Amino acid sequence: MIAIIPGAVIGLFFGIVAGMVFVAASTSHWLLDAIVHRNDLPVLGFGRDTTAGAGLWRWGPLSFSLELLFYAALTILFAPPATVIPLLVLGLVFHLINANSFFGFSKENPFKTPRAYAAVCFVGFFAFILIADLIFSGWIF
Repeated sequence: MIAIIPGAVIGLFFGIVAGMVFVAASTSHWLLDAIVHRNDLPVLGFGRDTTAGAGLWRWGPLSFSLELLFYAALTILFAPPATVIPLLVLGLVFHLINANSFFGFSKENPFKTPRAYAAVCFVGFFAFILIADLIFSGWIF
């Protein structure tokens, strides 16, 4: 599982719990993406890879709502009570950043290559983790 590599790096800098949360979040996100994506989601993430996807993406508002509800349910179930509201706000903000993917506000893809999109996603993941870590440690809220 490729998420273990960045999870280990995150674990070195932010603690083992942050690394484990990254791996768990990446895995659960991939599983949800397997339901949402068309058959274009790489299984291993490199080379001539098998792809997966059930295609819920064709119904953008439904997939947006299900992903957001999934995040909210897991946050409510597993986050410490004092962090639930800030983490729900954080999740909503990051979900709204990606709203164009669900609703197609612009018909053109703002990213010229899949690598450019992947780079922006990695920056987003790390920003999310950093902010969530600040919430957990009490620096924010």
